Amino acid sequence: MSAIATVAEVHPKFKEIPDGARGEAEVLTDMRLVMPNRPGALISALQAIADAGINIRGSAGDLRPGEQWGYIHILVDDFEAAQKAIEAVGFEVTSLHDVDVLKLEDHPGAILEAAEPYSAGGQNIEVFYMSRESLVVGTDAMRKPIPGTRVEDARYR
Repeated sequence: MSAIATVAEVHPKFKEIPDGARGEAEVLTDMRLVMPNRPGALISALQAIADAGINIRGSAGDLRPGEQWGYIHILVDDFEAAQKAIEAVGFEVTSLHDVDVLKLEDHPGAILEAAEPYSAGGQNIEVFYMSRESLVVGTDAMRKPIPGTRVEDARYR
């Protein structure tokens, strides 16, 4: 399997991380939304992205029964266009996070082999979910700040 880029090439601060079973890697931007937990809210955001002609490469969510809000992570190639589409329908992107999208082999321990080098290198994993046949990993060092944005201040329609 040919590599698009290694973690060390994309993020030089990871040069000390030992090689693991990473396979191919590419860097994309994960968007985090705080989503009201009500019927149709998620569909509204997904429809806005689809209407903008943007393909969702991966997504994860945590909308718990009985809670007023939940978190949605969306991974796309063009996060700026997706953010614009999402905000146009009344949602706010509260976090942008560069993430390594790591192609995995299918065998027991493959996720561990891909994720462990981040921890061994002293990085705290903040974003972690599967995307089709890939693992999405974002560490604290990869987060993109959005000054002034706090969960309790997020805007919704």
